[in-house]
Amino acid sequence: MTSPEERPVGVVATDFSPLARCAADRAAALAQRQRRGIHLVHVFDSQSLALAGDWFGWSGSERQRLLDASQEQLQAEAARLTAERALAVSTEWLEGDVVTQILAAVQRCNAPWLMLGAHASAPMSRWLLGTIADRLLRFSSVPVGVIRQEPEAHGEWRHALIAQDFSASSRLALALVHEWMPQIRTTLFHGFTVPLEAKLHLAGVGHDVIHDRRERERRLARAELEQQALAAGWSPGTFDRVVLEGDAGPGIVRLSSDRHADLIVLGRQGRSRLAELLLGSVTQYVLTHARADVLVSTRVAS
Repeated sequence: MTSPEERPVGVVATDFSPLARCAADRAAALAQRQRRGIHLVHVFDSQSLALAGDWFGWSGSERQRLLDASQEQLQAEAARLTAERALAVSTEWLEGDVVTQILAAVQRCNAPWLMLGAHASAPMSRWLLGTIADRLLRFSSVPVGVIRQEPEAHGEWRHALIAQDFSASSRLALALVHEWMPQIRTTLFHGFTVPLEAKLHLAGVGHDVIHDRRERERRLARAELEQQALAAGWSPGTFDRVVLEGDAGPGIVRLSSDRHADLIVLGRQGRSRLAELLLGSVTQYVLTHARADVLVSTRVAS
């Protein structure tokens, strides 16, 4: 292990897949902007290693060669980042449960964020969205970036789509983006549905009444988006506001594609037992269907 610098460093979890490399590049660009280093962590999954050993009848020496090779890959990735980014990069090679070890590394580093690739190339790693990434998103105490695409040469995000449901967590996500990337092009999104619309029709409520209510909701949401952006530090005219009727998840995915956003930002609801058991449906949908990178803010109101 090479030790992190005294200043808190961002943590990058890598399994050496192409998207893990992309995550390291995104993290390096963010770390440079924040004038910090990064801590590159690789966890060798003990359970997968034991299973593979049983399948292939590995001897102790064969097992050790595999471990040595992964440590060499870790050092090679750190050397690449240092050379390409002129960045302080520390490393940590661990063995055990992947999620437990990564979260422990985040705590040891007092890291402000965690980055990882959306999935891995090697089946043995079990790095599948919905398992390891899902657990990290549920249990992490710091914002988590799930990287799904190769960044441009400079590595920085160009256009952030920030989903807003007007909860405390979404307001904090908005503030986080302004704090980290104040110059980024920004689109604020809010999705809504008319409550019990079908039943209202059955009850004889007129189309005009429902239409008026729908338009009122749209106007109020646009005003609220502007108010929250200004409160978070944005200047008037430096952000777009989009309010769409319909389910938020599909709306976010479609809008991110239409606007060519390369980052979607979501606020995770609080740390309740239910939140720990299951990510929100909107977050799950976006992680499954969006092409853009996804940053889940874990900040909660104090």
